[in-house]
Amino acid sequence: MSSDKSDVQSIEQQLSCVNLSELSPLPDFINQRIILWDKFKERYLNELSSKTNSTISVSAKDKNGDNKVVEGLSWKTSPSDIAKQLGPKSWTDSLVIAKVNGVLWDLERPLEENCSLELLSFNDDEGLNQLFVNCLIVYQ
Repeated sequence: MSSDKSDVQSIEQQLSCVNLSELSPLPDFINQRIILWDKFKERYLNELSSKTNSTISVSAKDKNGDNKVVEGLSWKTSPSDIAKQLGPKSWTDSLVIAKVNGVLWDLERPLEENCSLELLSFNDDEGLNQLFVNCLIVYQ
């Protein structure tokens, strides 16, 4: 994969505020991965913007365990957005992952349709387990 020199310079400028003295200059593979990430992100955002938004109903439990139904927009509203409507910031900050209709779902990934939402925090065994799994993936 060939890298565009201006893209690499732009990335290095963006990372200049981070102390990367051990990695100065950045290895070429890091720049290539960042460029690839940006391309995939742009493609994903373009795909999201082309989706038709409709009103959806999301059933979830609030911080106190009470069942609530919250409205949102398909392809726009995320589990994180729903959580902010259901509880205080201290609770939403402790959330690790969500389950949408029983399937693990990133907190920032937009919801697609009417669904049942379960919000998992550090205090839930499954939420804590998912945090450990993600840490292991990053570590490897």
